[in-house]
Amino acid sequence: MSNVKVIEFLINEANQLTADTPKKVRQYTIDLLAKAVKEIAGPNVEVSSDVWVNDKAQVSWAVVCIHSEPLSRGVSLVDKDCPKPDPSFLVSASWDNAAEIFVKAIDILSEGGALHIPAIRESFKVASVPKFDPEQAIWDAMGWMVPNEYTVFFVGAVDAQAFIKCGGSAYSVIRHKDKDQHRIVYNNQHCGSGLLDNPRQVDTDKHEVLAVLPNGVYVAERRDCSWTVSTSTMNRYYDNYESAVKDAIKSSQETS
Repeated sequence: MSNVKVIEFLINEANQLTADTPKKVRQYTIDLLAKAVKEIAGPNVEVSSDVWVNDKAQVSWAVVCIHSEPLSRGVSLVDKDCPKPDPSFLVSASWDNAAEIFVKAIDILSEGGALHIPAIRESFKVASVPKFDPEQAIWDAMGWMVPNEYTVFFVGAVDAQAFIKCGGSAYSVIRHKDKDQHRIVYNNQHCGSGLLDNPRQVDTDKHEVLAVLPNGVYVAERRDCSWTVSTSTMNRYYDNYESAVKDAIKSSQETS
């Protein structure tokens, strides 16, 4: 079990302590937490703990870590009901990721580093934000990515329609995706853009379509390595691909 999981488990146990919990059980739980912290902190950090019932009949406790060299620095893990604000040296047991933050702080402290808990907490928030996946976002928006062997010549005004050339001299029409989000491709050597609803021609000399979205919106890469989002009424240009995709999805949804 990882250090974070151990501390997380013991924090959860400590969070369940009440004034009705026997005193020996309260002490034993916090002693276990302090012992686990000491094993993580190593010899350079002093660990102390305390547990008591406050004047509101709530269990209060704290585990304090101090590194005395070269300067006295410390970090404290405090109970979930601690009324203090969020200073640079306190970790609240009420936080969802208190264990991660506290273990990170202990690691920094054991190496003699300077601590600022709000900064550590913010770093975990940033890390938890999922990375934007343009292809998945397009798929979720009922669009589809254009395979390398496809060339899009026309885009229809509804669904995610396109008239394409798919290698050699074969042409196809993509009309829509079914309820399971599989592309429906109508292969026909004699098919044409007339099978689309209000088809809009793509200037293939200037850019290459990368993704087709509902309501006649598409994303294309320009020859100068920038990107275009094209709708039935306008073209917008971008230096960033992800920004282009996000705006294209928004445009396709606004026109639905």
